[in-house]
Amino acid sequence: MQGTPVFYKDIVPLDRSRHATLCLMQRADYRYASETNSIFLATVEFSQACREYPIVFADDGKVVFPLAIVGLRDAENVFITQEGAWDATYVPAYVRRYPFILSTQPDSEILTVCVDRSYPNLNNEQRGQALFEGGTESAFLKESIEFLRDFQTQHALSVQIAGRLKELGILEPMQANVELKAGPRLNLGGFFVVNRQRLTELPDEQLVALVRDGSMGLIYLHLNSLDNFARLIDRLAARTVHPLASTPTAGNA
Repeated sequence: MQGTPVFYKDIVPLDRSRHATLCLMQRADYRYASETNSIFLATVEFSQACREYPIVFADDGKVVFPLAIVGLRDAENVFITQEGAWDATYVPAYVRRYPFILSTQPDSEILTVCVDRSYPNLNNEQRGQALFEGGTESAFLKESIEFLRDFQTQHALSVQIAGRLKELGILEPMQANVELKAGPRLNLGGFFVVNRQRLTELPDEQLVALVRDGSMGLIYLHLNSLDNFARLIDRLAARTVHPLASTPTAGNA
C-alpha cells in the first residue's frame, strides 16, 4: 500500500537513547481510527471479522489487499463511539498494533520498529508501560514487536492470496449506494469483490487448488461477509435521520 499508513501521522524510529523514558498509557480509546471507512485486514482474521464487517479487496496499482469496511462515508468509522470505544467484538490487528509499526528507512530494506510520536497516550512522565528499561527493550515492547512481526508476515501472505484472486480474473468492481431521506446519496466505490459466476467457471484444476490451499474457504468468508453492509446501514441510520438504502451491487464503480 502506498503513502502514509492510515491514521499514522508522525512515524519515527524507536531509539533506546532518545526514547529511554518513553511510556505508553494503554486505554481503550480508538478515536485515532475514527476518520477512515476501511482498514487493512489479514486473511487469517477473516473467520472472526466476517461476522461484523464487510470484507472487500482494494488495488493500489502495485498490490491487491483485503479490507474491512467500517463506514459508508469518507473519513467516518461507524464502529467508534463518542467515548472512543470500539463498538464491535473483533478489532482488526491493524488497529491493535497502533501506535507501533515496522517501516523501512530510505534506501534500505531493513524493517525498523517505529512509533507514531503524535499519539497523545505516549509520554515521558512514567505513566503507563515503559518501552525501555535499563537501556534495553522492556517486556512490553518485546511483546509488541513480536506482534508487529507476526502482522508483517500475515500482511505479506494476505497480499499474495489477494493477488492470486486478481490473476485468476475473478475480482470485479463493487459499488454500494446509500440514499438518505435527509441528506445526499452516498456512493461507496473503488473496491472489489469476487464474482461468483466467474469463480464457478474456473477450470477444475484451479478450483481444486483453491480448495486445497485454503483460499476457497477465505473466498466464501468474504462473500458471506457482504451481508454486513446491512449492519453498516443500520449504524449509519443511528447517526443520521432514518436513511433508506439499496443493496450493494457489483459493477463498474
